[in-house]
Amino acid sequence: MLFCTIAYWMVGLRVNAGAFFINMGAVIVTCNVAQSMALLVSVGLELQEAITLYPVLIMPSMLVGGLYISVGDIPDYFVWLKYLSFFFYSYMALVINEFDDTTFSCTESQLVNGICPVTDGSQVIESYGFNDYSIWIGFLGMILLYCMFRVLAFVALWILTKRKSAT
Repeated sequence: MLFCTIAYWMVGLRVNAGAFFINMGAVIVTCNVAQSMALLVSVGLELQEAITLYPVLIMPSMLVGGLYISVGDIPDYFVWLKYLSFFFYSYMALVINEFDDTTFSCTESQLVNGICPVTDGSQVIESYGFNDYSIWIGFLGMILLYCMFRVLAFVALWILTKRKSAT
């Protein structure tokens, strides 16, 4: 929470208490989802296997999350992966939180052919492909992934204890 508080104001994000607390909440939920995914991967695996497997699962999640490629540009055969990516939900919530209801003005040197290329935040949100979503969908997606990873980790741990007690 300390990091988020310092980074939020240092970077110069929206000066709005509501936006700040939504940002803080999104970061906290994202950390918990990542921890839950790591817990699921680590259950029943040796340390070296878990260390090897986690990046293999995280990288595709990062690639379809919207940071490296717009979600509208993801190939059709990989689109389903974004719904399993906590990066997608987190990044979506943070982008919408920052740019929703904002306006921009251009200086003379920023004009392109005499026109300001970006005048409001909805254009930024649309450029990332998040215009069909809302902040709360991002939070709901992360919470559902958190629950899914925790339940799967519990089931994996339960199966592991059953196997160990049977031997």
